[in-house]
Amino acid sequence: MKQVTVFSAGLGSGGAEHQCSFLMNSLIEAGYDVTYVSFYDISDHYAVDDNIKRVRIAPGKSSITKLFAIIYYFFKASPDVLIAFSQRMTVLSIIPVRLRKGHIKHIACERNLSSNGADRWEKIIRFFKLYKYTDYVVPNSHSQGDYLSMSMPYIKDKIRVITNYTDIEKYKPTDLPHNSPLKIGVFCRFEKQKNVLNFIKAINILSQKNSLSFCIDWYGNHSFETEEQKKYYDECLLKIKKYNLTNVICVHNPIKDVAAAIPNYDLMCLPSLFEGFSNSLAEYISCGRPVICSNASDNSLMVQDGVNGFLFDPNNVNDMANAFLKYFSLSESKREEMGINSRKIAEALFNKQSFLNSYIELIEN
Repeated sequence: MKQVTVFSAGLGSGGAEHQCSFLMNSLIEAGYDVTYVSFYDISDHYAVDDNIKRVRIAPGKSSITKLFAIIYYFFKASPDVLIAFSQRMTVLSIIPVRLRKGHIKHIACERNLSSNGADRWEKIIRFFKLYKYTDYVVPNSHSQGDYLSMSMPYIKDKIRVITNYTDIEKYKPTDLPHNSPLKIGVFCRFEKQKNVLNFIKAINILSQKNSLSFCIDWYGNHSFETEEQKKYYDECLLKIKKYNLTNVICVHNPIKDVAAAIPNYDLMCLPSLFEGFSNSLAEYISCGRPVICSNASDNSLMVQDGVNGFLFDPNNVNDMANAFLKYFSLSESKREEMGINSRKIAEALFNKQSFLNSYIELIEN
């Protein structure tokens, strides 16, 4: 069986990390020899199989030292297949892999939607046309696949869309609790991408327009890679205080057992400006919850407006507030029907064997 190396920054609490750990564990179950390479000095949020070989690059060292250590590692490593989980991992691994003797199949996984503007890693990929040297490019959303095909037509034949998988046996439907006050759950990072500031503004509008009592629990990271991310988080907390929403929006650390937490909520939300294929939405609908979310990327594949929730323009705080008002006006039976519809959509979308076979096809082809 082929030796597969998976490369990502680390196994923190994000959706990409969730998919990375799930893929590795699935490959081990399928009989592959798997090595996991990472370089962040953080604790794992997700567990991986004991049979996965773990390589931590230059722990405790500076960023420059880590960079050279990564290049050296992949210049010397000799797996059959390397799966780079994100554009940054592709940039860091593709050159040393192609400079060494012997061919290593390189699979570049895209974990987000970049049509809203290329970041520095995509700019590097574009400038040097690095995707020419990969064997496959795997976006995790149809939106990103379409974007790559249009913006980099020379890689069109290499693109294979593989949307994220969610375990519908782990994330099971439960009855809506009909809490009073109504409880709304949000499980995602505190980042600009997740549109936290606009969300807070919308909730401020909602609290003034709406007579229904509600509360929101936001579970997100409290540690950050950059000062800019920490500054944004602090700005969000200040905005909550400014609008006197401290009793409405409660901020929590991320939790590992999301499947056990979702059943406590009547309604779920994801206000992101953009997504790849959202793990949070997939988990929400698998648990049979109505969802209010942004009409971005592939979100409308999982949340159909008026069927199992409501969509809104993430750049329009009034539209966001109105989406909540639409849900608040529904009868209990209509809310329950939306939850049932969510589960039906999840069952149609998620198949573990199909997800794994899509990667195995790339590995073995």
